[in-house]
Amino acid sequence: LNVTIRAIFDSKWNEILLAANKGKQISRFPEFVYSWLGNFQVDEKLRIIKRLEYTEKDTVSACQRLNILLGVEAGTSSKMWELHIFRDFLEENLALDELVFFLHCRFHLLRAPQLSIPTAGFCVTYFIGKERVVDLIEKVMHKYQLEEKRLLRKKLGEYNKDVYKSSNSYDSVMVLRILLEYYRKERKTIAIKLQEICNTSLDSQKTLKSSLSFDSFCEIFTNEFDKDMSEQDAATLYREAYIAGGKSVSPTSILVAFAQTNYWTKYLRLKGNISEPKYDSRGEFDLTNEKGRECDLVFRDWEKHEKFFGTIKNYLIECGCINILAYYEKVEGYIRWKGKEDPTKYDGKSMLQIDRMMWVLIVELWHTNEEKVQFSPNEEYKHDVKKEFDIYQRIAELFIPKLEALNRKEDKKVSAFGRSFHGLEEAPVFISPFGGSKRDISGSKDKGSGNQQAGNLSFLKRIKSLSYSINYSTI
Repeated sequence: LNVTIRAIFDSKWNEILLAANKGKQISRFPEFVYSWLGNFQVDEKLRIIKRLEYTEKDTVSACQRLNILLGVEAGTSSKMWELHIFRDFLEENLALDELVFFLHCRFHLLRAPQLSIPTAGFCVTYFIGKERVVDLIEKVMHKYQLEEKRLLRKKLGEYNKDVYKSSNSYDSVMVLRILLEYYRKERKTIAIKLQEICNTSLDSQKTLKSSLSFDSFCEIFTNEFDKDMSEQDAATLYREAYIAGGKSVSPTSILVAFAQTNYWTKYLRLKGNISEPKYDSRGEFDLTNEKGRECDLVFRDWEKHEKFFGTIKNYLIECGCINILAYYEKVEGYIRWKGKEDPTKYDGKSMLQIDRMMWVLIVELWHTNEEKVQFSPNEEYKHDVKKEFDIYQRIAELFIPKLEALNRKEDKKVSAFGRSFHGLEEAPVFISPFGGSKRDISGSKDKGSGNQQAGNLSFLKRIKSLSYSINYSTI
């Protein structure tokens, strides 16, 4: 069950990244889980996601859905953080923006999809080192005071020591759950502030049936709440609030509209693991470090093709789609101004990642333009199709080797599982899926490296033999 939940969380994060890069809406979690269980499963041996065969789709999907429901209902242990938080998202006790925040923090804490980590497929509770926990707190809570961050670290340490008797490794999901509570607290504070501002604006009308006008609504949001809100988003929010309030816009109906339009997700300002670029005394990128050289390369490429990017902007103006134009201006402007903006507006992405986002949009614009001019008799619209495939080939040369590197095989993954613990001064402890007890898998340190390796191999053989007979989706 734990492995299936981790696979679903990994997949949902992929969907969120793809949706963000293409400007699409994120699906609701219950529908996503239902669809996932009907199309995919976790390979019991390799611990990777595989697609269900057509012949087994009906029986396996029904079995998986039943297992998830029974597991969620039966999971009552207070230590089963992963199961509890999955249930909260599945029952929508937690909102979509909270799911985005949780998965963002989860990815940056683990620094990889969880199933790609060799040990994660075999542990009920996955522990993470103290240094990563502290680093995540610093990035996620960068706007908090030092004292608040210190109290959070102290709270996590005390809880971890009481429950797991360890001060150097933390239950990763427990860390994420506590950070999520801080986020919910901050969001509640913002909601209260919003209500106070709206009530102040309504005070002059002195009636119980008073409704916030559209001009007042826009003024409040652009001046006090979200300066980057587009006119289209403002109109959508106001309309939804008007419907939710029964033809009246109040602070309560605005918050309802926030939930219905997933605006909290758009409003998220996240900071990732990417370090911000550094500059020299002239305001240029500091070329003494690798990050500065990377950013300088991106900027020089933009500078070289500045006229081309201006043409793209003019084309978007002619298209008349303000949201796409605003998105393009946002990502292109970050490069133009050498990254001297708040990185949380870009979800903590690096300048190179933003450059890729811009080029993805340009490719999509080129595709839509080809659709528009396909019937044009004008010869200047013709192009060399062979060159088009040359571009695809160059992309493949960059992308395919990385995909092939991720093609994990059983023997490599199991051996990596053993190697990841070999030679560590202090053996990591985890909760075994084969009995729920804490277990040291590194072997005895004082018996020499040969005995240590033998201990690892013996344990790995046990895992391998059990993996053929146990249905992990039911654990």
